[in-house]
Amino acid sequence: MKTEFYHVLNKLHMGAVCYPLIRKGCRPCPLPEAAEAKAFLHSVSKREKTGCIADKVTENRKEYDLELIIPVYNVKDYLAQCLDSVLNQKTKYRIRVLCVEDGSTDGSGAVLDRYQSDPRVYIIRQENRGMSAARNRALRHRSCRYLTFLDSDDMLADGAIDLLLDAAYGHDADIVYGGYVKFGRGGKTISRLTTEEGWVSDPYTVPGFAWGKIIRAELFDGVRFPEGFLFEDTMMRQIVYRRARTIYAVSGTIYWYRKNPNGISLGARRSNKSVDSVLVYDQIERDCRTLGLPCDQAEYESFLEHAKLAQFRMRNLKPAVQKAGFSVWCGMMRRSYADSRTEREHMRDLEQALISGNFNLFQAFCVLTQ
Repeated sequence: MKTEFYHVLNKLHMGAVCYPLIRKGCRPCPLPEAAEAKAFLHSVSKREKTGCIADKVTENRKEYDLELIIPVYNVKDYLAQCLDSVLNQKTKYRIRVLCVEDGSTDGSGAVLDRYQSDPRVYIIRQENRGMSAARNRALRHRSCRYLTFLDSDDMLADGAIDLLLDAAYGHDADIVYGGYVKFGRGGKTISRLTTEEGWVSDPYTVPGFAWGKIIRAELFDGVRFPEGFLFEDTMMRQIVYRRARTIYAVSGTIYWYRKNPNGISLGARRSNKSVDSVLVYDQIERDCRTLGLPCDQAEYESFLEHAKLAQFRMRNLKPAVQKAGFSVWCGMMRRSYADSRTEREHMRDLEQALISGNFNLFQAFCVLTQ
């Protein structure tokens, strides 16, 4: 009932106004232990999962300047547009398109067949295993200096390849990214992200999607996308960006992102699959420690932001599921961030909720202070 009441307040644009009063009445409630809660969330998710640590480093002969990895699953209506946006680029660089046909049932494979005679296209076929497994399959075949990812219902902007690679080679950058346009039906622009040219010192300011940037291939040595999870792109910001020495932004638009109402991530926000937002972060956080990545202030602030985002995604689930998710966040807090404290005043209630195990405060904060 509380969640429904909070939703009403938000619809009336009164959530932030009422929050200071509501927080005074938030008291701790019984919670499951973190290990028990995590096991419960896995039973809700019902998918076999693997972490981000790869078994071995793939040999990379670096035959291409750029390889573009495109997982393909049931995108018959958009796939040709995606591939043409890459293959019609005028570029001075050697490129290869790695398409992983992930067991489509809608005829996407037949669309791919029309491109198999193009020497720049390399097609891999497998039974359906999901986005991460498809990307990982392509990563094992990589032979490039830089790589990038495209979702098969999106498009690469004209001139994007040369814009990105010119900057990468010119500045010896590990990651180069640019702006993107979100569009809907009929190509109508919904929103636009612009970027300013220059070096980026804080990796947590870089958009967390796998697409929209080129990445030095070595940054994926020994790591892979976590399989069996949704929100798998979480590993980009938490692992890949943090392994980079240098990140550079270009000012142009390099990517067109299609808002697909049937997309997996959008659908997950209305289902039990949203628990993966908690589980994937817990897995990646453990993998960060295995990789020896330091727990610094920026990572801690990102941890708090992810906890808030995950609860917002799970806000429509049963209270028992939400409490289990919160218990896992509390477990991460005790395990890895016990001595950390936020430097941002507006996040201190969330931090205090995690320290004290106060789910009611956590819930109110995450829903009402969006």
